[in-house]
Amino acid sequence: MEEEKIEITSHEKWILAVLLAVLFLLLSTPLAFQTGNRFLSFVGFSYIKNNQITPAGWILHAVIFALLVRLMMK
Repeated sequence: MEEEKIEITSHEKWILAVLLAVLFLLLSTPLAFQTGNRFLSFVGFSYIKNNQITPAGWILHAVIFALLVRLMMK
């Protein structure tokens, strides 16, 4: 099956860039990490130790960011 090529305008690229920047800022705030850690602590997983975010926390938020970016592309 042949895919249609969709042209993306410069304006649409700027809108996407701004949306991605906002999404990144929201996911990288201390409040986002604290909220996520609070939810995951119910299943026995914590990614904040000694008031520091562990590599697992950064990786988890990067995966969430990637999934949300992919959903935005549909």
